[in-house]
Amino acid sequence: MQQGHPRHKQLNKARHEMYLHNRHKSLVGVAAISNLFSSLGESIKTAHQKIQKAFGVINEQMSAPKNEPDISPIIYPDVELNITPLVDYDGVAIKRLTTNCF
Repeated sequence: MQQGHPRHKQLNKARHEMYLHNRHKSLVGVAAISNLFSSLGESIKTAHQKIQKAFGVINEQMSAPKNEPDISPIIYPDVELNITPLVDYDGVAIKRLTTNCF
């Protein structure tokens, strides 16, 4: 029996080697993309930490105790509040708050 033409063996071997080559190249591409995203993730992580640290310093400075006087509302017992309506050009009433101090 005839084993087959030697050219067929050569073509089959070439197809198989091309398959292995393409598979290797695709795995290299996937590894390169994976490395790219992991390095981007690391750089974003370090940038986030530096920003967080900077804002932490700002927050500590802002939250430092300040010596401010206690501001409470001043109540005048002799003040009478009157609400007088005003009318604008369109005839719509506008309310204005006025005070009459004695």
